[in-house]
Amino acid sequence: MNNQLKQLVLDVNRKFNEEHLECVVKPSVPILFFGDLSAYEKSEKKIITVGLNPSSAEFPRTDPFLRFPDCKKLGENLSFDSAAMSEYIESLSNYFKVAPYSRWFDSSFEVILNGMNASYYANKGVESTSKTNEKNLTFDLRYTALHTDICSPLATDPTWSKLAESDQQALATWGYETWGRLIKILEPDIVLISVAWSHLVHESTKDIFGDEWKAIYSVTNTNADTMKATTHKVLHSSISLQNSKRTHFAFGVCNMKPFGNFNHAAKFEIGKTIQKVAS
Repeated sequence: MNNQLKQLVLDVNRKFNEEHLECVVKPSVPILFFGDLSAYEKSEKKIITVGLNPSSAEFPRTDPFLRFPDCKKLGENLSFDSAAMSEYIESLSNYFKVAPYSRWFDSSFEVILNGMNASYYANKGVESTSKTNEKNLTFDLRYTALHTDICSPLATDPTWSKLAESDQQALATWGYETWGRLIKILEPDIVLISVAWSHLVHESTKDIFGDEWKAIYSVTNTNADTMKATTHKVLHSSISLQNSKRTHFAFGVCNMKPFGNFNHAAKFEIGKTIQKVAS
């Protein structure tokens, strides 16, 4: 673990211990990222996905640390020595190996990742049924992706869209900064983001994404009742976050779930398209 990540973990957990908003789920821990950090770092192509903030479902009331069992013994007021720091990172890294909230991840970002030969699940082949030949296909998923959240690493109840504006502002004030520091540490090649557009043009984040967005994929859906056609697009931008490395961003509107305006087949094609554009 590099020193920048260690310092970010310490800063985030200090904020967590100081945070007394009723909307923040307790008991819980901050989720700086979801997924196998070591496998991500070894991936030839580094890909991260981006949502708003963790769901309360990450810490079920009946068993709050079901998905992060190694964090249970750390306690609610986190204080890290070197051993505890390692346990925390390991718990986040094991998320997709233990008890992930797969109902949310697998039907949204995971499908797009598969189109890019990537997955949250390290060394896992995903079987899918082709609509054209009805045969099971196993995809080559050589890259391991991580999930992150742009507004806050803290789980809330209710969900972000239903939070009071004052709570959103209190969390996002340091949440945007945290995420910006995180992606500079992770140095992704590709970032898939599906949130409200306002988060990409916010004063705290706009320099990360740049302002030269172009459509790279679109589908047009027609409402059967009104016969009104609506076109949904995936936008692309690229920018050098640091040094000379260029990071590619792909944005799609969130509708209930990330890239929710696209069906399964379209999401897979989106992944293939992004891979081509970013190559």
